[in-house]
Amino acid sequence: KHEARIIAYAFAAASAAAAWSTMSTIPAGLASIAAYRVTQRELVSETDRFLTTRADELVDGQRQPPPNPRDSNDRGDRDTTDDDRRLASDPDALSQTLDRSGSITATSDRDLPVDDTDLAVAAGASAIIREITLDDLPYRMITAPDEPDGAVQVARDVSATVDVLDGLRVRLALIAIVVAVAAALLGWLLMRRTTRPLEDLTAATERVARTRDLTPLDLDRSDEVG
Repeated sequence: KHEARIIAYAFAAASAAAAWSTMSTIPAGLASIAAYRVTQRELVSETDRFLTTRADELVDGQRQPPPNPRDSNDRGDRDTTDDDRRLASDPDALSQTLDRSGSITATSDRDLPVDDTDLAVAAGASAIIREITLDDLPYRMITAPDEPDGAVQVARDVSATVDVLDGLRVRLALIAIVVAVAAALLGWLLMRRTTRPLEDLTAATERVARTRDLTPLDLDRSDEVG
């Protein structure tokens, strides 16, 4: 009966060590995932706020839209002032205007993609924000209604955001691995501390069986093993 209690004690100790390792690793993993999601959401929200503000400025006339290629002088050049060119070529974003049929009426630097959702916005639907790719680079783009003319589009390169999130994901994964290894090590040390006296007891039992040596073990414990 006493031997059965000792075996049960050893099993409980091993289970407790395993539970300790698991309970330490899972919260660390969940915390890493939560930190990544919060950071991702904040960075995307910041980009969306920028796009919404820039589109509103274009719609409200607070910012000069890109020049219309149909407006040209006798030489065939675009009839734009220095201010027009500066506002139409903001380095932090690309802009484009659509008429109500969805045809591009003006654009800066390069054409932005137009799909069915953008056509719907130009026809009067609510603004939409989506991810696009230009020259193999990730962009986030808003298409906002510009009544009664059609719609405006603003796109921003989010390569830096992607790089930040990739780096953060790697660092959080490394932190989670370190925490998991540390928890496993602590669990192993706890299990060894608990089961080592059982190993001594087993060795003493075998010694008594072989030599009839009844030298008592030095176990300063008050639990089942003691």
